[in-house]
Amino acid sequence: MIFALWAFALAGFWDTLFLGQIYLPLVFAGVAAWLLLERGQGLAAGILIGIIVAMKPNFLVWPALLFLSGYYRPVVAAGLTAGIISAIPLLVYGPEIYRQWFELVASDRERAFFLTNGSFAGLSARAGVPLLGLILSLALLAGLALWAFRLRPNVLAASALALVAALLASPLGWIHYTLFLLPVFLVHWHRPVMRIVALLLIIPVPFVIDQFTKATWIQLTIGSVYGWALVLCLAMLMMDEWQRMKEGGLSRQTRAALPEKSYSGSAS
Repeated sequence: MIFALWAFALAGFWDTLFLGQIYLPLVFAGVAAWLLLERGQGLAAGILIGIIVAMKPNFLVWPALLFLSGYYRPVVAAGLTAGIISAIPLLVYGPEIYRQWFELVASDRERAFFLTNGSFAGLSARAGVPLLGLILSLALLAGLALWAFRLRPNVLAASALALVAALLASPLGWIHYTLFLLPVFLVHWHRPVMRIVALLLIIPVPFVIDQFTKATWIQLTIGSVYGWALVLCLAMLMMDEWQRMKEGGLSRQTRAALPEKSYSGSAS
């Protein structure tokens, strides 16, 4: 009940309604994809992920990490779905439509400073060091790629970090995109840190935008509350994975130290 009330109070939800954006159907697709992955239905999950990627390419991080983690079925389905959907504008309008799209994306870089952008690019732009945002984004993506490839995490752990990274590493991680993190919040709702993140993300958008005319340090702190919430969420997830790695390593060491008969299952 508390989670449902919180989700209804999310700043991203109300601003999505206010602006008349299309995020909600995509969010429903993302939640359904998460549930399908949890149930082992990779093909259906991949189709939904492909729809999301076709509409919002920054979420390409999700199938990429799934692929590196060894979950190939949803990735193939996502790739085919995204490819088919992306080809429709080419057939209807021709290649000019994508040239215009790339020009629009390039022009969006100046909007990174907006306070409703919670990505690394937004935080670094307000700090006056825009290059730092690019460095942090590339470092995060490279680190997660190496983690996924070497440790092959479970599908939900890979999905959780992929969704958070899709927002932080994107040039524009609008507050509306935080709605895609609903499954992540639900899974970790019992964690005190996640409750703090949840509280930060219900701060109304008008209050945050009001900080736009304030001093730089206010814009970088109070005005960047959405970005810091995502950073805190990322830190919590990474600490969880670090703890799992330590426990996994300890289990292997303990097992290696035991006599073979104690764990081999042999009765003789």
